[in-house]
Amino acid sequence: MPHYRLGIINALLCHKEITSYFLFSNEDPRDINKINLDSFEKFYLERFIFTKNFWFKKKVLFWQKNVLKNVLMSNYDSIVFLGEMYIISTWIGALIARLRNKKVVFWGHGLYGNESFIKKIFRKLFLKLPHLNLLYENHSKKIMIHEGFKASKIDVIYNSIETLELDFSKDYYKLKNNFFSNNNLLCLVFVGRLTKTKKLDLLIEAILIMNSDKNYFNLLIIGTGEEENNLKILAKKGLDEGFIKFYGECYDQKILSDLISRSNLCVSPGNVGLTAIQSLAYGTPVCTHNNFNNQMPEANSIKEGYNGTFFKENNLESLVETISKWKYDNKKLIQKNCINTIEKKYNVKNQIKIFEKHLL
Repeated sequence: MPHYRLGIINALLCHKEITSYFLFSNEDPRDINKINLDSFEKFYLERFIFTKNFWFKKKVLFWQKNVLKNVLMSNYDSIVFLGEMYIISTWIGALIARLRNKKVVFWGHGLYGNESFIKKIFRKLFLKLPHLNLLYENHSKKIMIHEGFKASKIDVIYNSIETLELDFSKDYYKLKNNFFSNNNLLCLVFVGRLTKTKKLDLLIEAILIMNSDKNYFNLLIIGTGEEENNLKILAKKGLDEGFIKFYGECYDQKILSDLISRSNLCVSPGNVGLTAIQSLAYGTPVCTHNNFNNQMPEANSIKEGYNGTFFKENNLESLVETISKWKYDNKKLIQKNCINTIEKKYNVKNQIKIFEKHLL
């Protein structure tokens, strides 16, 4: 179970009217940080039902052990499945739950809008199984309604992530990251896995262009991955001159809050994902590409000029121009806008309200 679910799981465990049980597995081929059961009080551990994932087709399809057993033998009023069609056991489990008159809810992406013809057919069939689809963003809701799904059977439950609450009455916007030869330059930050899909090479090329005559920006790269050595070769000039820093991976929220809140702009040249929510929570605007059919749902949290900005996908010239023209002089105002975005939608309290609306 990914670490970013910790907040909502804790909130559901403590809820006075909703008694929740979780089918729990930490077996995942993706290299992501997972929840440590030590995070929970012992009293709640009985609410976790352990499962084993059996992977097929080069770890694309998988079956979850104990799903059918729990669906057949449990007395749950509602069953919330991860809305991922590659989990074979979910197809069968959802059908059985409906036959047993249980309310079935899928929680996931919905339709992306960039599916192939065949994949769209299967995904639409899958998304018709539940009584209700809880989606991460309005973008998917609009697509599903356009594809014939009833709006009454769709709701949006915006993602949240475990972050620290910072005291923004303090002048965080004045603080600097101290890793560079000139710490007074504007600081860009990237947070994520160093993989080809993140397209970090595009960002490194952009900062090398912008700093070709005179250094205007520093770049802090937080994360590790299989592309790290290749990226360090590409970034040699910036490393030598002290305006690029590879920090390594970091899951400590206190450290991350300092690193992100002291940066001027978080840049994700590939898909932005939950980094957008994390960055906005720490008062830092986000820059990513503008092709929403090829984005993660969290990209919808970014509003042009308000709490972030967009460039043309895979376009180096557009990325250079967008970074160069961002409103760096308005950091305190932009910081407030970022926090407001999180407080309105992307938080655990909002997610709990959605669950209460549909499960009580």
